[in-house]
Amino acid sequence: MRYRLPPGLRSFASLRAGVSVYSGTARGTPNRVSLLYVGNGTNREFVLRQVFDLYRREHSGRNCNIWAAGQAIETYAKDVDFSIVDVPWPYEIRYADEGRILEIPAWIRQARRIDGDWDSIVAGFHRNVRGTQLRKIRQRGLTYRTTSDPAQVDSFYDRFYRPYLAQRFGAAASIAPRAMVRAAARSGTLLQVLREDSIVAAAVLRGRAATLQMSFVGFPTADLRRLEGASAAMYFYTLAFAHENEYRSVDFVGSRPVLSDGVLRTKRGWGAAVYDDWAMETLLLQFNRDNPAVQNFLYTTPLIVRHGDMLVGKVLAPPEELTEEGLRSIQRRFTNPGLDRLVVYATKGFSRPAVAYPEWVPRDVSIVDLRGRRDIVAAYCDDALPQDPVMSGRSIAGMKL
Repeated sequence: MRYRLPPGLRSFASLRAGVSVYSGTARGTPNRVSLLYVGNGTNREFVLRQVFDLYRREHSGRNCNIWAAGQAIETYAKDVDFSIVDVPWPYEIRYADEGRILEIPAWIRQARRIDGDWDSIVAGFHRNVRGTQLRKIRQRGLTYRTTSDPAQVDSFYDRFYRPYLAQRFGAAASIAPRAMVRAAARSGTLLQVLREDSIVAAAVLRGRAATLQMSFVGFPTADLRRLEGASAAMYFYTLAFAHENEYRSVDFVGSRPVLSDGVLRTKRGWGAAVYDDWAMETLLLQFNRDNPAVQNFLYTTPLIVRHGDMLVGKVLAPPEELTEEGLRSIQRRFTNPGLDRLVVYATKGFSRPAVAYPEWVPRDVSIVDLRGRRDIVAAYCDDALPQDPVMSGRSIAGMKL
């Protein structure tokens, strides 16, 4: 891999990268797993939460210039199960050699188009949203109001936004400074979801041309029982506000690139599609071993990866024969508007021949039969999509300075 700095941005050459080796218990299993992290820490806590239940830092190397990250990887990668490089903008990436590597956007943007009348917008909600979630909003009498009062915005930041993110995401929380939230509210509005006279959810909405952006959200953390239906009402009334004010789309901003992520699935339920806006960070994930801990990570973390200009969902099915019922379940849970392809890897094969897909399987869903394959991880990371020409391999350990 080579890093090439775009012309006119040479001052970024001084960016530093931390080097750390972590080990611990793999998430959801008693297996031990080890990880090399190289980066500036922007997405480190997110990565650690995805990999470990419990962990400790075994080694912390000297911070290096980002240009020397390849040397750090070559030094430590052979001793760990996998390596992650947390790459900052504006570096362009070039790959060399062969390897088991995935290029993952650190954030996926989700947005919903506002087309037609209100009934057609509601028809685009997931079935569970149209039924259960809308019923909760009605039963609890949830309403909304908007305000641009600076005191209300500060109250939102102190009582809703900051404590909610800290409680929900812990050290992985990405909390914007107060000034940024204030600025967004000044150019937009603060939407407050009400249950009687109490605020049970709120969001800062900001218009950008024909798009309404849900920039910041928050919930009270003191009485979680009052929150039932509040999240649904926040999304519902944001879409209603956008429709009433003739916006053409709603930008629900970023979610993590994991198909099972609760935030991503919630936004999908309201009709949001996934987009790769080539945000400021990219995660480069290379597997150095094929063992139960690494395979468990892939089972529990269905990823959204880049395949050229496409977004591809990758799902490693459990180690058993994949039945039609199991495939239907994966399709229901993980298909997303905006994904160019969903690839399901059946480690023990499929109960029907792979060439005889059931008629209900969409064209953008592919099944890969891994029965008999020794290296499951290499097959999962293979650049070649089913029925696509074979593409060259990639490696982070082969970074050229």
